Amino acid sequence: MKRTIVALASIMTMTTGAWALEPSGTYTYKEKGYTGDMTVSRVNDNEASWKINILTVQSSSANMCEVEGVINNMMSDDKTVEAVFVSPDEDSGKFTVAFTKSGALVDVSDNKGFCGMNADFSGKWSKAVAKSKSKKMKK
Repeated sequence: MKRTIVALASIMTMTTGAWALEPSGTYTYKEKGYTGDMTVSRVNDNEASWKINILTVQSSSANMCEVEGVINNMMSDDKTVEAVFVSPDEDSGKFTVAFTKSGALVDVSDNKGFCGMNADFSGKWSKAVAKSKSKKMKK
């Protein structure tokens, strides 16, 4: 089941250089009994706007969650960036993502329509570390 969501958070909207923490990247789901990936990427380099894609699968039943959307506004401080997502459908779910340097924490407050039966995407997500393109030279 695939759901498209929109972000609702309107404390501040900033341009590229103003963010203390960049949420863009690939994240891996860290909850027991599940596998999953979350990708966050900039929509436009000149605006504070990101695309988010989430896919999780419950290992024992193959039930899944598939969520995608665009984050237009976020709340930010020096250590975290937080976004609240609400489905555009009237009777649907809501969740919050708090991004940190090492990962993200997803809190699903209303799971209506985001996932199949017994599937989930709330919990801890670990951010993949970008690999350096430079190679060390041998002497």
